Amino acid sequence: EGHSAVEARSVYILPPICYPELGRRWFVKIGGGANDFMDPGEGGTAAALEEHFSGAGDEALAAELRGILGAVLPATRFLSFATRPCVTTCSPDGELKVES
Repeated sequence: EGHSAVEARSVYILPPICYPELGRRWFVKIGGGANDFMDPGEGGTAAALEEHFSGAGDEALAAELRGILGAVLPATRFLSFATRPCVTTCSPDGELKVES
């Protein structure tokens, strides 16, 4: 549980990726940070996920992630920022896992 709690607050940054379908624009993806957990017994339903994905995301978290990106890449001038909501799923025992 302790490891998962740390993992849930961790931040990741992906290297620049070119998206041809978006006019060959380049994007640096950053994510993570403080996660709000949805519990199925407390409204974490498919409808709640649909509502989450139709929104603009958490502006406070986006600002925090922009600050982290600026601290990690201080010499980089980003032309713009865009946010998209995302989710992290956990197994029934609460662990964050990737299985192949």
